[in-house]
Amino acid sequence: MRWRVYFKPFLDGGAYASEYTEVTSDVASLGNPAQVIDNNDYNVGVIRNSGFQITLRNDHGYYSDVDTLRSIFRYTRRNVKVKITWDIRDYDLICGFFTCDTEPLGGEYVVFEGLINDVTTISNIVAQQAIFSVLGYDSLLDSIDVPYASISAGQTFTQLIQAGIDQSPFNTMVTVAGSNITPGTDLASDNVSAYENKTVGSILKNLLLAANSILYIKSNTVYVTDRTASATTDFTFYGQATNSGKENIINIPKYRDGMARVFNWWTWTDNTYRSRDTTSVDKYGIRAKEMHLEIISDASTSKIQAILDANKTEFAFPKIELDLETPIWYDTLALNILDRVAIDYPTIYIPYDGGDLPRYGFVTYDGTARYPYEQWALTIDVSTSFKIMSKKIDTKKQTITFGLREV
Repeated sequence: MRWRVYFKPFLDGGAYASEYTEVTSDVASLGNPAQVIDNNDYNVGVIRNSGFQITLRNDHGYYSDVDTLRSIFRYTRRNVKVKITWDIRDYDLICGFFTCDTEPLGGEYVVFEGLINDVTTISNIVAQQAIFSVLGYDSLLDSIDVPYASISAGQTFTQLIQAGIDQSPFNTMVTVAGSNITPGTDLASDNVSAYENKTVGSILKNLLLAANSILYIKSNTVYVTDRTASATTDFTFYGQATNSGKENIINIPKYRDGMARVFNWWTWTDNTYRSRDTTSVDKYGIRAKEMHLEIISDASTSKIQAILDANKTEFAFPKIELDLETPIWYDTLALNILDRVAIDYPTIYIPYDGGDLPRYGFVTYDGTARYPYEQWALTIDVSTSFKIMSKKIDTKKQTITFGLREV
């Protein structure tokens, strides 16, 4: 299995080079790309940048700053494009053609595309290395101003989000289309004065939360949607006791009953508006969450109630959340945020005496026979659906850890 790393630097005039340059042979260590929604176990979130480091040998000076003669960076190191791919093959095919049943012969799969963040770039002079911090394209939203002259009161959440993200350089890196911006709650704004002199990234956090929506990038296309999982099951994971498929669960290192993200009492800052689920409150007690959106007037009772009700419905009751570690393969790499998956993790049986596991119909039961031990600590039925809320790749272990939330 092989990772490849590519840079697309700027030319002298400030335009990107036409092709990527492979730098794999100089990579000393490669960090772990991640895409995460709701990354805090005790809160509700909408977006988090992917951030990791790439360390390269630099005794030849290829990755030094632009004022260095041998550097491949001619204009700036900031926002140089980075592409990381994975291939099941260690080496390229040399010649010939053959078939291999249903297994792929290989091929580079793009795992991550993003940008160098030159603010945190480090050079290790003794080790002769350059250490680059890499961020996802969504990090650009923190450095783009809200186009205040182009927005106005009365515009909907959809229109305001599109106005913010459909700007250069973000829309030159990813595809931004109005048809892909479909927030769960879409209301008209009452005023937009609070958005003057703000960055797009800073307003999106509250705006997306009020819209009960998330923003993510898939295949270099940006999507804003509600939190609904895909309609059909995209993949099934199998545990060690299953008889239904090939085992592909390495570990479930974190399993939560969902209480950490139960919020059943939603209020609006500095007034009496609220939305509560009495059934949830009676069972779990008050678990309060306060919110406020500056572009909605405190007099807009129906709008405020719609925002609070939508978030209450989403988070009033516990939903199982777990981390699932699985090997990297083309089908697991293809899974993305909000894809629906199933897990077949039945009860594990262990022979009482350490011998063979008895099976009904194959052995005679007598006074000396003993039922096997059963491990009931964790069983998950394949009929339970989950949606992907995070995807973290471990480049050393060649594994992916998916953060899943029950549908």
